[in-house]
Amino acid sequence: MYPDVLCQGTLCPSPVGVGVLVAVTGGVLPFVPVTVDMDLSAGGRISGTVADAGSSAAVVGANVQVYSLTGQSLGSATTDGLGNYISSAGLTTGQFYVRTSNALGYIDELYDNVVCGFSCQLSLGTDVGVTTGAVTSGVDFGLSWAAPSLARSRPAAGPRRSAT
Repeated sequence: MYPDVLCQGTLCPSPVGVGVLVAVTGGVLPFVPVTVDMDLSAGGRISGTVADAGSSAAVVGANVQVYSLTGQSLGSATTDGLGNYISSAGLTTGQFYVRTSNALGYIDELYDNVVCGFSCQLSLGTDVGVTTGAVTSGVDFGLSWAAPSLARSRPAAGPRRSAT
């Protein structure tokens, strides 16, 4: 959309007058479609697992969020039935922060093993390196249950993950 401007995730800068004008002539129905070719690079992604720190069972339905180093949200993913996630954001080569967010009763974390409540300082976490066109894997979380005395009300756990 913009010459030499990379977009992070679904966010692109939108200053007026910076885009490339595509002239469309006509005005008579039916309009003739205009073909515009663009070279798009596959963005980078981040993947990993979210598991219960005590049992190693998969945490199903946890949200994992990706942020720029300046704190801008760039995308998220939800863990599947095995606790796996892969970010949806097409990321450029660079460093990013990753954190969990859930309403399942677990204490959220900022990668790598930093307790992170509703709002936390992202720079306390370990940034994750991403390369455009590649998947950075192994960004895993082991979440602790928030209320050990309420273990009987814990959500049904997913399958146990083997330690590797």
